[in-house]
Amino acid sequence: MAEAVELVGEQRVPNEEEKKRAHDDIEEFATRQLPEAFYYRSTAPGGWMEYGMWPQKLQPETWKLLQDLQLAGHPLANSDYPLQDAAGLSIMSILADCCAGTTRARLTDRSHAYATLTNLLVDEAATDAQEAKHDRVIPLTLRLIQTADLPLETLIDFRRREAKSKGHDIRDLRHRYVDRLSKHVEDVRNLKHKSDRVELERQFENEMKDDLAHLKDELRIANREVLFSKEILVTAIAAAGSLYAATKGIPFDVPSAMTIAGAPVTAGGLLATHNKFTATRKAIMKKHPMAYLHELNRTR
Repeated sequence: MAEAVELVGEQRVPNEEEKKRAHDDIEEFATRQLPEAFYYRSTAPGGWMEYGMWPQKLQPETWKLLQDLQLAGHPLANSDYPLQDAAGLSIMSILADCCAGTTRARLTDRSHAYATLTNLLVDEAATDAQEAKHDRVIPLTLRLIQTADLPLETLIDFRRREAKSKGHDIRDLRHRYVDRLSKHVEDVRNLKHKSDRVELERQFENEMKDDLAHLKDELRIANREVLFSKEILVTAIAAAGSLYAATKGIPFDVPSAMTIAGAPVTAGGLLATHNKFTATRKAIMKKHPMAYLHELNRTR
């Protein structure tokens, strides 16, 4: 798991500008009417967890604000500021958003806790927006290629291939896949009626299913064209003839056999065929959002 996190994330320390932005957002959040579970008590009722935060993560005035509003206690022996779990998660979420900006994605290992927090805070309209996330959409595509039995090690190796010299092709496919997911998420967020989301997700899943089927069809056609190309057929015939002649002790003139209509088939011709197929395959893959998962599935 640590290897996986190293691939997709990096250590981030909030700078002063981000702390200032976080202060403004935290002030807006903290001054609203919050459920009782958010207010700090030195002796928390049963079921309420205490959340400790490093003081360096926020500005001193932010901690004073939180203490004045009874959302944070006095620093502990280890200098951490104690908060109730709900308040700590909320503030860390705000800070993470300020650090992420618009170019980074947030990851968490406390999904269940954040789901509980959502139930405490949001109204129905906000819940709809909360549901319009990639983690709801991605499974619609993953089940199309049955990735449940793919070990984490395989996923890590696949992602590491992007870091290699020829990994740009895989990275391009991943970006196209994510772009399509993001487009669907945006479509869901723009819906006027919650009931339309189920139909939109059904259409999206069918679209991805059809995209995967069309991709496989096009790749099969490309493979067939290569297999039945002049260069491959002649090479196969020559190889078979050479093997037969060798077993019978018969002299076999490969250059004369590798000739059709007076045109010799050379290693250069085979290389050209391979290069043409590679270019054709790349062009096909770039047209399909599901190409990234198709390529991942091939790692089995």
